[in-house]
Amino acid sequence: HKSYPGLQMIVVFINGKPIPLDNKEMYGHIKTICDSELGVNSQCVKDKNLFKINKSTIANICMKLNAKLGGINHVVDMSRSPSAELFKRPIMFIGAAVSHPGPGTDEYTPSIAAMIG
Repeated sequence: HKSYPGLQMIVVFINGKPIPLDNKEMYGHIKTICDSELGVNSQCVKDKNLFKINKSTIANICMKLNAKLGGINHVVDMSRSPSAELFKRPIMFIGAAVSHPGPGTDEYTPSIAAMIG
């Protein structure tokens, strides 16, 4: 954003109670403003996850932040793989994922599919 040229990420903590908007509306507004208007990465964290301090939840949030900031979360050491010979030639990986609406969303919320190669 122009006012904060070094700004890379906005983290928003969302209260579990729908005041004045429910969480879905709040999430949508936050993402629209950050992505479309400010051009900055964002991560929403529900307050229940903030107070549910365990390794898994913290690791999940940190990996999301790291990935959005251009970091690398996982690396495969192919030198120790039985398939190492396969990777000495050019090879293309294709990944696919489907994200389905969470519990409580309306019946018209679509699933989103993506593929990258």
